[in-house]
Amino acid sequence: MKIKQIAEDFIVKEVLKLKLCDGPYNYYLLKKKNWNTLDVINRLTEKGYEIGYAGLKDRNAITEQYISIHKKKLNFTLKDCEFEFLGSGKERINQGDLQGNEFIITIRYLDEKLNDVKQIVNYFGEQRFSEHNVEMGKCLVKKDFKKVCELLELDAEGNDFVNCLRRFGLKKLKLFVHAYQSYLWNLVAKQLVDNEGVKIGDKLPIFGFLTKDERYEEIIKNEEITRKDFIIRPIPELSSEGSDRDIIVEVKDFKTLEFCEDELNQGKKKQVVSFYLPKGCYATIVVLQMIQVQQV
Repeated sequence: MKIKQIAEDFIVKEVLKLKLCDGPYNYYLLKKKNWNTLDVINRLTEKGYEIGYAGLKDRNAITEQYISIHKKKLNFTLKDCEFEFLGSGKERINQGDLQGNEFIITIRYLDEKLNDVKQIVNYFGEQRFSEHNVEMGKCLVKKDFKKVCELLELDAEGNDFVNCLRRFGLKKLKLFVHAYQSYLWNLVAKQLVDNEGVKIGDKLPIFGFLTKDERYEEIIKNEEITRKDFIIRPIPELSSEGSDRDIIVEVKDFKTLEFCEDELNQGKKKQVVSFYLPKGCYATIVVLQMIQVQQV
């Protein structure tokens, strides 16, 4: 099986309701390829635009998402990006504003058609973690700022690791902390699914300094961390209190659009599927579930 063999194999469209009216914010639909969201936002910020956005989208995909620009019309071009003006409004677009995402995914290198999926365990997907994200997140929580600088190959003048990391960027550092929290959540969720059984409506908190849930006790003991570690006083913007997350989510409007010869892999088949997921859910988990259902 292959996914994301080419960018066109993974199409994502944000679902978000805009309230169009007279206001200081101009709304655009950003269509991009070969860019991750933060890199585009950083390029726009460098040009003096104040940007709001609802979610992060991968580089290796064709994606559509909404952005807001404060008090300016966009006069900027970027390769492999399109900016469609939608109108104006009174509110900035903020992270978490989106309702969910619509996906069209091509799964390649198949011998047989995979089965439909109606629900998934709401694991965080592999793109959340990357190569060192979890390790750097844990180092930030443990206040080992020197190690994070080493992993990022940053030169901290006078061993001022905190300010070196601040210059690197708080948004990127938060992603590392979130990656570590996601890793912990996945570990506990898997235990619950394997040992207890779960159903739609059951929740498991994302671990943070306000989390009091005995289901984390064994994991945090093994990880040698505590709730208080998620209060990061040297860089307080990275402190994280935690929040609830559904363990099981529905996969809505699942359809197989096409099952035919795979033009990129001779002798194999491809399956094109579409579906909707609530915000914060990962389409790659749906594909993995399709394979597991097939094996059962």
